[in-house]
Amino acid sequence: MQFENLARKTIENECEDYYFGIADLSTVQKSETQKYGSLLDAYPNAISIGLTIFPKISHKSHQSEYEKIYNDTKKVTDGKLDIITANLSELLQKNAYAAFPVPKIETNEKLFLYLHKMAAKMAGLDRIEKDSPNRTLNGDNYVNWGTVLTNAPL
Repeated sequence: MQFENLARKTIENECEDYYFGIADLSTVQKSETQKYGSLLDAYPNAISIGLTIFPKISHKSHQSEYEKIYNDTKKVTDGKLDIITANLSELLQKNAYAAFPVPKIETNEKLFLYLHKMAAKMAGLDRIEKDSPNRTLNGDNYVNWGTVLTNAPL
């Protein structure tokens, strides 16, 4: 509980509205995690942070304008998530635990995007619906996910 309070303070230095959860990834079926090789063996727990990008719109009439706002806002949340995950990793490492901030950069295989979504889902952060390849919905909001993998017993 003490780590969670420190983690929340770290996150709140960057933003006020966020999702936070902790997941035990060792319970995920091996068929879902085999693409990560031994990464999840070394880091069996995950801290998941979600930042709201923008509320979902239901009208298609302003889609192009909306996409521009979405993309600009996502760049800002990507930067905030990079700072948050780096700071959380540093906090864990100062307490003698290994930590790996999962990059926001995506490859053609969307390897890390899936890991962010899986960690958020395993952390119980509401339902996560796939809306398009680059974003997820949590309720009525688009959410950008950040993840820190660790061996800390959270």
